[in-house]
Amino acid sequence: KTFRKMVIDCLQKDPSKRPTATELLKHPFFKKAKDRRYLQQTLVAIGPSLETRVQKATKRQPGASGRLHRTVTGEWVWSSEEEGDHSSDEEASEKPMNNIEADNSSGSDRETENEALSTSAPINLVLRMRNSRRELNDIRFEFMV
Repeated sequence: KTFRKMVIDCLQKDPSKRPTATELLKHPFFKKAKDRRYLQQTLVAIGPSLETRVQKATKRQPGASGRLHRTVTGEWVWSSEEEGDHSSDEEASEKPMNNIEADNSSGSDRETENEALSTSAPINLVLRMRNSRRELNDIRFEFMV
């Protein structure tokens, strides 16, 4: 409880309501925090388990990011990843860095493949912006060279 209260106090939007450094040093949490075992017991006990953190990280906020696609006519069209035809797992498998070539293939084959990839493969760009509520949004779009 003392840790959560201290964090809530530190995250006050109004700077005048936040505790100063000297006030924080007098806070009960920091007085007890001199002992390493106390920190391990309290922080690990109140924090979520590793499994729940992994599950939470894999779930993406709906509407938090999307893609901007360029149509044949040159217009830009916005689409969220939920509307997309393929999932991020499929995208990851399509990337050239995920393809493993056999050792017995000749060097000329690799050169022609690299040339084809460099001319036809779009560049995936990500623009990170914060909205008025200071939430981070990713805007992803493909850029053809």
